[in-house]
Amino acid sequence: MKKEVNILNCLFICILINIIPTAALKTLQVPENIYTLLNGTAFIIQTGIMIFALKERAYKISRESMTVLMLIIGTQMLTQVINYIRWGAIIMNDMVHIASVIINVYFFVLCTKYFEIEKKDLIQFMKKIVILGVIASLYNVLMNITSMLNISNLTSSYGVSFSSFFPNRNQFGIFLIIAVASNLYLIKESNKKRYGAIQVFFIINLILTMSRASMLGLAVLYFVKFYMEYNSNNWKISKNKFIMLMTIYIIVVVAIIFLLLEGTIIEMLDNLFFRTDNLQSGSGRFAVWSNGIQIATKYNFLTGAGRFKAVELNNIEYNSPLEYFHSLYIETFATYGVIGVILLIVLLNKIFEKIKKSDKDEGIKVIMYASMITFLIISIFETTTRFSIGYADTISMIYFVTVPLICTNKIKQ
Repeated sequence: MKKEVNILNCLFICILINIIPTAALKTLQVPENIYTLLNGTAFIIQTGIMIFALKERAYKISRESMTVLMLIIGTQMLTQVINYIRWGAIIMNDMVHIASVIINVYFFVLCTKYFEIEKKDLIQFMKKIVILGVIASLYNVLMNITSMLNISNLTSSYGVSFSSFFPNRNQFGIFLIIAVASNLYLIKESNKKRYGAIQVFFIINLILTMSRASMLGLAVLYFVKFYMEYNSNNWKISKNKFIMLMTIYIIVVVAIIFLLLEGTIIEMLDNLFFRTDNLQSGSGRFAVWSNGIQIATKYNFLTGAGRFKAVELNNIEYNSPLEYFHSLYIETFATYGVIGVILLIVLLNKIFEKIKKSDKDEGIKVIMYASMITFLIISIFETTTRFSIGYADTISMIYFVTVPLICTNKIKQ
């Protein structure tokens, strides 16, 4: 009998090879065409890895998978036909995008049913993510230590970029959310103090990104985790832990009072983290959200305008330089229309249902639920994934979609 390939090892390799182009862009400042070539190469390699992992199953398309694929292909071809009739041309990048989405949905979503893993495999995968997080965080500190030590002298968060080897702070922030969530599994399974220290290190790096969406995601992750644990029958707290939590609570309260009395510190925190001066506009997000909704409703409410056509329309009609809509949901609506939004909702609902029915212990399920809810929240403010080519698309797709689908294939009897 042939030994089954460890699919989580394959998925981790896929994450690694997708980090290479984005790290090269930030650290080596490679030209845009080289960056595009590296992303395309990473996509081809990850597809080959999945074919290798699936073996002959890669070519056995079930009726359910065929239905989903034909729905995606049919709706997007309809979009391109409408675009051609309306504008007399088709953007070739849209065709590449459609092909990449179809391939990724097939291998990283529909084929997940062929794999089953044990808890030890999941923990090993999370440990690798944590190690990667430690490397990225150490690099961030080493490259930015001088600016970090002088953070009190900064007058704007845009004056620095504590983003490790990622192109921007939002991408690094989301990666750190993933690292923090992964470390929660290790903390649950081990009493080793080093994982607690690593968590503090991650959280400090995350706060230093000054990414409000990521900081919100961190708060949601821990709130949901503690809320679900508190409402379960397994909530237990020792006397020593209670004393520690009360001590932390008192320190936090005293710190808040001190900050309220110290106007200079409040001003610094506002400039760097809260940025209340642009909250009303959502840092430009509200405008681009409105643009995305108007593009879909004006041109193709049912199947969307297409990925690159929607961006082109955003640039031309609304004079916006952004190449994305700063929201998974708005991006999906502008690109795929209401059909795309429905398919996304169906997928997310399936993940939650599978977590509920899974044979995993309640502690693991709580972290999975908390991670998924965090993903839903941060996806309001960031285009976390388009199921397409590139690091940002790939890591969110693998961590928040592929891994939960694979981990929950075993049903509780």
